[in-house]
Amino acid sequence: MNEVPKEVFWFGIGGLTPYVVTSASTLYLAWDINYAAETGVGFLVSRETADYFLQILEPTQIGLGAIILRYVSPPYPSR
Repeated sequence: MNEVPKEVFWFGIGGLTPYVVTSASTLYLAWDINYAAETGVGFLVSRETADYFLQILEPTQIGLGAIILRYVSPPYPSR
């Protein structure tokens, strides 16, 4: 890690930010849906709204994960 330039390190961390935010949002929305099922009302958003945003966030998170894995993995199989 000491050999990585500081600017490149923070640029890489910045690239992970959208994935971390979608992951946290997915966890919260899933929790909120379960909370709404138990109490009848959502904590911050309604159950329908949480379900709607979860349907958008799940494929977005999968796409972001695929992009990250593509840049982390080598373009050819190592021997």
